[in-house]
Parts: sequence; C-alpha cells; structure tokens
Amino acid sequence: MEGIPAQRRGYLLTAISRALRDHPDAAEALREARELGRGAPLEPEAVRAAIRFHLADQDLAPELRDLFRPLAPAYRERLLRKIVQPKSLWAALTTRERCMLAKIQAGLGNRELAARAIALMAAEPRQDVLSWDWLELARSLSAGGSRELVPETLSRAEEAGLGGVERSEAAEQWTELLGYVEREAGDGRGVLTAMARRPYRHASGQDLLRAAQAAMQAGDPALARETLARTAGKDPGGPDPLREAEMFLRIGLRQRAEARLRSLISAPPAGVPARRWLDVCEAARAAGSREALPALLRLAGAAGPDEAEKRDLLRLAEAFLEAPGAVPRSLLTAPASALPAGFWLRLGQACARLGDAGPALESYERALAGDPAPPLRAETARSLALARELGRAVAAAHPILRRRSGPVESLLWPEVAYAARDIGDKESLLRILDGLSWAEGDCGGRIRAAMLYAENGAAKKAAGLLRPIVDGSIGAPDPALWLEAAAAARITGDAGLAAQALSRVRQDALTSAERQRLAVLLQESGDHAGAIRILDGLVAAEPAQSGHWSARGVLRSILGQSDGAVADLRRAVALDPRSWEAVLSLGGILVGQGKADEARTLYDQAVSAAGEGRGDPMLDRIRAARQELGGSR
Repeated sequence: MEGIPAQRRGYLLTAISRALRDHPDAAEALREARELGRGAPLEPEAVRAAIRFHLADQDLAPELRDLFRPLAPAYRERLLRKIVQPKSLWAALTTRERCMLAKIQAGLGNRELAARAIALMAAEPRQDVLSWDWLELARSLSAGGSRELVPETLSRAEEAGLGGVERSEAAEQWTELLGYVEREAGDGRGVLTAMARRPYRHASGQDLLRAAQAAMQAGDPALARETLARTAGKDPGGPDPLREAEMFLRIGLRQRAEARLRSLISAPPAGVPARRWLDVCEAARAAGSREALPALLRLAGAAGPDEAEKRDLLRLAEAFLEAPGAVPRSLLTAPASALPAGFWLRLGQACARLGDAGPALESYERALAGDPAPPLRAETARSLALARELGRAVAAAHPILRRRSGPVESLLWPEVAYAARDIGDKESLLRILDGLSWAEGDCGGRIRAAMLYAENGAAKKAAGLLRPIVDGSIGAPDPALWLEAAAAARITGDAGLAAQALSRVRQDALTSAERQRLAVLLQESGDHAGAIRILDGLVAAEPAQSGHWSARGVLRSILGQSDGAVADLRRAVALDPRSWEAVLSLGGILVGQGKADEARTLYDQAVSAAGEGRGDPMLDRIRAARQELGGSR
C-alpha cells in the first residue's frame, strides 16, 4: 500500500483487522476507516480490503456485516468500478478474490462490470479458475438479477470440468433459469438468447425443448429455432415424446420434423392422449407436411378422442382433404371406428372429386358403418346418389325414413331425390318419391316432394300431396312453406289449389324477400293488383332497397305501365348499378321506345360495372343485348 501515509495506512489496516477479528473497538475503527479510506489509491491491498469490507466475511457476526455494508461508499464504488481496468491490479488478486469481485459486481447490479470480470476470468488458464468458483459466481449472478450472464458462467464451469456434485449444482441452476424464462415470457428473452448462445452442454433434450417453447411464447421463433438446433443428437425422452416434433414443425425445421415424425409413426409411443396427437396434427397442417398428416390423423383417432377432440379431428381432416393434391389411399387402412363418420364422408367426396370411384364408395360405406346422425346420413346418401349408386343411396336413407322421430327428418330425406334429379335420372327419382311414406304433420317433406313431382311431370301426385296441407287436414306448415306449396301447386296447373294456398299465406310473418316472392306468385296467378299492393308496401317501407323498385318496375312493365316502369327501374339502377334485372328490363323498354342510344349507354355502364365477371345468366343477356344494338363502346 505504498503511497498512503503510514498513519492513514495503519488506521485502515487496523480497522480491517479489528473488524475481521470481531474486535470490541470495531465500530470506532470502521468510522475511522471510512474517513481515511476516501481517496486511497488503487493498490491490491486496498482492493482486498474493499472486497472484504463488501463481502463481510462469512465468519463475521450479523451486526458487523451491517457495519461493513455502508462502509465508505464512495471509496468502495471507486475501487469496484475501476478494478477491472488496470491489469496489474487484476493480476495481483487471487482466483477467489476475482470470483468475489465478480460476485460483488453482480450483487450491486453492475451487469456490465460483472460481465467484464467474467471475461477476464475466462481468459485465464482453465486450471486457475475452478469449476466450483464458476458455479458460485453463477449463483450470485442469478440472485443479483444478472441471469443473462448465468448461461456463459455455467458453460465456463463445464469447461473447467464438473464433478458429480458440481454437475448436480449446474443442472439445478439451469432448471431454475428455465423456470424463470417460462414464467417471465417476454421479460426473459435476454436470458433465452444467452441460453441459446452458450447452452449448458449437459442440458437434456427436454430442457432445451422447454427453452425453445419459452422462446416461442416470447414471440421469437428464430431464437426457438436456434435453441432447438442444439438438440441434435439428444433424445428428449420424458413423458411427452411428441413435443420435439411439434416444435420442429412450428419453427420450420422441416427435415428434422419429418425425421422425428417418421420415427413416431413407425413406433407410436403408448399412452399418448388424443389431444397431443391433435396438437402435432395441427402443427403438421400449418407447416404443410401433408405426407405425415394421414398417419397422424389415424393415430389421433385410435387414441380414443372425446367429442370435442373428434370435432377437432374432423376439422383437421377436412382441411387436409380440401387442399390440392391426391388423397392418400393409406387413409383407408384405418379401422372405420378410428375416425368419425364425418371424416369418411369428406374423404369419399374428396376421392369423388379426383375421379377415384372405388375409394369414394368405400369411404361412404365407412361413414355409414357407425350409424351416423340423420344430417350426416342424408348427405352420405346424396353423395352415393351422385355417384350413380341410387340403390345404395336409398338404403342409406332408409333409417331416416323409418324413424320419423323428429321434425328434422322431414327436411333431410329429399337429399337422395335431389341427387337423382341432379344426375338426370327421372325414373329413379319418381321411384324414390313413390316409395316414401309420411308422418302425420310432416308438411315440409310433402311440399318438397310435391315440388319434385311437379317439376318432373307428375302433376296429379304433386296435387295429391299438397291438397291435405292446403285444406288444413294435416296441420299448418311454417308461413314460408306456404309459398313453396303455392309454387308447387302453380306448376301442377291446378289454379284453384294454387289460389287456395296463396290465400293461406300470412304476409305479416314473411320477410321482405318472401313478400317479394309472394308478389311474383300473385302476378303469375293473375292477381296483379295484389302483387302491386305488396310491392308498393315494400317500396314505402324500404325505399333504399333496389330489389323492391326493380320488382315493381318489372311488374309494371308486364302490365304495360311504361312510364311507371321506367321510373321504378331508373331508381333501382341508381341505387345499385349492378341490379342486372332492372338494367335488362329498362334497356328493353328504352329500345321499344326508340331510345337505342340511351339503352346502349345503359348497357355499357352495366358491363363496365361488372368488370370481367362471368357466369351470371342475366349479365350474359345484357352483353348479348348490347351486342345486338351494335356501335362502339
């Protein structure tokens, strides 16, 4: 301690020695040392004194430690903040004193200085800094809140060589860090980054997976990817062997994910719940791993999913089946009971779209094997009918027709008949309709069957189904169904039956769209005044709806009321330039009035508003009408 006057040096050292020996005059000595210590030069002995003062040796009584803590704060801070700069001072300290100094910096929250001290320690020969010194330092860093420095410190401890007890200590500290980053999420990102940069070499695969998951929760997939890259060659083991595959999928390590999935699929671990398989399915779907998804779906189905899990399974399966690409036949190797009926139906429909008839039919049979609910059974029956398997379709629909256990069934049975209509098999359609029997009060089913009869030339059979409904002998249908009954009756040609059905309609129970349809039916039945009254009411109630103006304008045009028709149709087009029916009707009237130029302009505006849209018959008629008028656009 050269450079310090002898008297001051003596007081300082005496104060230190007295305090360390629990001298009765320690308090007085400490006060003197506080005064004398200010301005002391940076000498190794002074540094050692500061270290001892700060640490308050473990042998000291608590009251003496309390005395050391406030000792000469300016002097202590000056020493501690500059100690890592002069190399000569650092070289004069022992290994333990260096560790103490780094621990002091960590305890004070001086992270930058602690990091600098760690770097200086790391630069020493490995045998000079023992692994236990590093572990003690790591513990101090963690306690002082400098957790982002702990991973490197543990790594240094590993490099120095860990014994059995030391390895347990290091593993415990690493686990504590994991718990911290899992709890703190975003706040722990700095620690996560340090864990990825300098991982604990003895960390298990499960620990690294935990760290990667914490990085994902913190919103940093790149950091999760870097962390998982350290798991190469490590088997995660543990009770949840699917976690690694899921994480690989979620952060885009495709090759490692697929390798892990192949391993899982070839030898599925026992006892994995359906929800975990579904989590991996979800990750595989999001990552676009179509090859593994069928097998994962099978495994999820075989794990005994509950009702909620079955719904998730069906959703994932449907998303898979709707995506472009061929449907793997391997899906058909699963037992029918392993997957819900809805999945087999969607699989069959996907096969049918691809023209693969055999697997489609097999899938439909699997869907029916579990006695599905009526809506699913009806849809399966219709799919069979569209595949021109009407015999199977009727057999599939039979349980619905036999039960008649509730109002829903009456709305489902026509699926097969509609399919027969769609494929143009009129003979089979009529045979299906003839084979139906009706439950009491089943108005909806009768009306739909009557419409199918009427559309296919069986007017008498249609009228026979409608008459008990119209005269009220089998109950009253929903108000909207009266419109269906009236429309079917009109097709039969029985004007009286149609008029009677229309008279039963309660307008106050109809929506605007249904009232508009009622007006059309009244007009078709010859009740023009009734139709106009309804449309007048709609226009007055909802003047901003272009459809009401268009419907009244078309009806006025049919009735020869040209001026009123033109006014209504112009209003409809002004409200909605894409009201194609109004445009076509107005253009026709204008051409008839010799106003071809105005009609041409009207059509041009409509075509411009439509853009490149195709497939709308009314729009196609507008384009054709414009072409007939000639002239340039």
